[in-house]
Amino acid sequence: MWDELVVALPDIHPAAAQHLLVLPRQHIPNVSSLTAADAHLVRHMLLVGQQLLQQHTLQQQQQQQQQQVQPLPLAQQQQAPPAQQHALTVPTQEQQQDQPRHKFGFHKPPFRSVDHLHLHCFQLPHVWYRWGQYQASLNWITADELLDDLKRRPSAKQQQQQQQQQQQQQE
Repeated sequence: MWDELVVALPDIHPAAAQHLLVLPRQHIPNVSSLTAADAHLVRHMLLVGQQLLQQHTLQQQQQQQQQQVQPLPLAQQQQAPPAQQHALTVPTQEQQQDQPRHKFGFHKPPFRSVDHLHLHCFQLPHVWYRWGQYQASLNWITADELLDDLKRRPSAKQQQQQQQQQQQQQE
């Protein structure tokens, strides 16, 4: 999947039931390279990841429902009243709790394998032997945490002004 801003693809070493990467088309080395002006891009990356995982989840649920639906034997079909033949079932609370959870985040430098910003999108659970790479730590930031951080970062113009002031002070 792609659009004018991002490209999304499956991770070649999946660490979860579903593991996608969303990359900006523009080269951005990592989360440290982002400014406040890039918040729209990070939000867009997150939205694309959420939509793709939601589509995948719906497809899985449809497949499971199709596998669970079994036609009644002809004798039972004839005995059942019409309302029961077409009744909708409401998921139980236990079934609702079994819904897959999603997780979105970025590796922080220097703990990354690719020098191009990419959002990890997971449908949990993690594969047991890879879960540690994507936990809250020095090397990981969730998409929501990054968006909060970007609100506090200076804009590109403010950074440029700060650099000019530093250069003037050094002279």
